[in-house]
Amino acid sequence: LLGAVRELRAGHAVAFTPDGPRGPRRELKPGVVAAAQRGGAVIVPIHARTDRAWRLDSWDRFLIPKPAARITVSYGRPFEVQPGDAALATGLTEAGVRLAEITEAGE
Repeated sequence: LLGAVRELRAGHAVAFTPDGPRGPRRELKPGVVAAAQRGGAVIVPIHARTDRAWRLDSWDRFLIPKPAARITVSYGRPFEVQPGDAALATGLTEAGVRLAEITEAGE
């Protein structure tokens, strides 16, 4: 998380898998919002889908696109998280809502 904040402060883009490496599936972890807040960055929800893929038998049902598969990427409305603990909680809720919107729209 500290490395992500450092990169954001340097003006670089950082991408997160919002449900983390262990899940549960589609449950946003607070580190994403905290990194954006501390790094002074906006959050842009992104959803990717493919028309043909192998699905792994894992907790997140990870997809590997098959050769010549079409991949569609959708972007949600960007937003900022204001400073402070209360804003962090609000930002986590807002990020979850926006991520759900873009995920449902893309499926």
